[in-house]
Amino acid sequence: MKMKMKVLLTLGLLLFSSTAFAESIVKIPLGESGPDVIFDGTTFRTADDGDATTLGDQNTRILFSGFGNLFSDIISPLGSFTLASVTATGAASDTLGVVVQHTTGGTFDLYAPDNSLLLSGTLTAGALTGSEGTGAQTGSFFNTTLGTFTGGSLASFYEADSAELSVALNAIFTGNIPGMVVTNGVLQPFTSDASGLITGVNQAGVPEPMSMLLLFSGLPLAAAARKKRA
Repeated sequence: MKMKMKVLLTLGLLLFSSTAFAESIVKIPLGESGPDVIFDGTTFRTADDGDATTLGDQNTRILFSGFGNLFSDIISPLGSFTLASVTATGAASDTLGVVVQHTTGGTFDLYAPDNSLLLSGTLTAGALTGSEGTGAQTGSFFNTTLGTFTGGSLASFYEADSAELSVALNAIFTGNIPGMVVTNGVLQPFTSDASGLITGVNQAGVPEPMSMLLLFSGLPLAAAARKKRA
């Protein structure tokens, strides 16, 4: 009986350790200066905020989730983020005022305040969505098939081919017109404020917390801060 229980326990631990799960990695509020993103009629990307001291197009707070909760959110100084080369493909549809523009490709890069790379990735198929008419100004961008994490100090904790990026759009303007505009199947250029969320599938056998502390030695520890406050 003891041997049977030991075998069952071992199998259970093996199953548990090999189970991967999706989790939010970081939230990226952007919005430090607007507009945050641009669709130029062909590509969707982050707007350049004009700050040459940061590598990313848009300075942003970085709010950690999942394993990143070991560390304090990056509030000040700010990190930065770039989304580039998301390309419109096919005709845009407008069904009862709901706009859908399919996309292909794209890259993203997330940087710490010291310009070290936290996370980068490539995207494949995606979609821009929003509303046309009646002054609606909200929408989204998201990848419809999983992308690939390609680098950065966070990348080793997540399965390479599990990258998901979603961007919430707010205050969309096509010129001076609120919302998206589709003309003869063509989505017209627009600007928007935005916030992003990067999600991935955690790898089995993630390093123990001490290994993460060594990897992120340049980032303040939320756990240590909480202990000091206590």
